[in-house]
This record gives sequence, structure tokens and C-alpha cells, in this order.
Amino acid sequence: MEGVPMSPTLVLRAELEDDPLGRGYSAMTDDQVIESINEPNRPAPLRPIPSAELLGWSSAGANTAGAASDKARNQRLADAAASGSPAVAGVADAALVLLRRDGDLDVTKYADAIALLVSGSVFVQAEADELTALATPPEISRGVELHIGIVGIGLVTNARRV
Repeated sequence: MEGVPMSPTLVLRAELEDDPLGRGYSAMTDDQVIESINEPNRPAPLRPIPSAELLGWSSAGANTAGAASDKARNQRLADAAASGSPAVAGVADAALVLLRRDGDLDVTKYADAIALLVSGSVFVQAEADELTALATPPEISRGVELHIGIVGIGLVTNARRV
């Protein structure tokens, strides 16, 4: 039945049998499986940057190494919106709208626009990298990645028994 989520036991069983990351589950004790599955060592998906963090980032940036000017980022965006090439001006204007509203920035959704602001010399690559860093949460465990949360002895025992 497509679309019906599998139970955590079946998800873990598939993980242990298929071992898609090559962790060597078959040779591990139950405690070693628990440690391996619960250790935060997997990259988390990028998260939207909360508006408060984004606003702080945009108002900073004066004297950023390699930047086109020593103005704060939001001032550089305003200048680009007023006088940049049509493509850069449009993206800069849209970026200003994003900064002025109370909402989050999804870096993955706006990656091309951010790259255009770098190529248009509104931002430098280091600033684009800062945005990605703001959107990058800490690493997660394999259990969280599989949407089964923290794995305990009961779940491992049941998954190996099924």
C-alpha cells in the first residue's frame, strides 16, 4: 500500500538488513546498533533561516572582505535594486521584500537568486556561504533521518526478531 508509512520496527529492520550506509550492523551487538543509529553524524537538511536571524545578517556586513562597498548588506541590496542591471536589480528588489516581511528564507529555494547577487557583485561568495551556514542545522542521527527518532533496545530487539 503506497503512501502508508511503515512502522518504526519495519523501518529499522530494513535499515539493519540492507545496511545502505555500510555501517556493518550484522556484526554489531544490540547496544552497538543503538549507539550507531543514535549518534548525530548525518547531515541535516537545510532549514529556512528565521526572519530575526536573516534581518541581523542583512544589517551587518559593513567592511566585509572583498565586498563591493563598505555598506551593510541591506544598503548594498537597495543600491543594486535602484541602479543594477535589470536581472540583478530585480533580484535585489525581491531580496529587499523578503527582508522586510516577517518570514523565513529558504536558502535552497533562492540559491539561484543568491548566486546572481554574487555574480552581480552585490554580495561576495563568503556572504553567500554565510547564508548557507545560517541555514545548516547541526548533524542529526540516522534514527532521526529515518523518521524513527531515538532508538532503544526494545526497537532493536523487535526489528531483529521480525
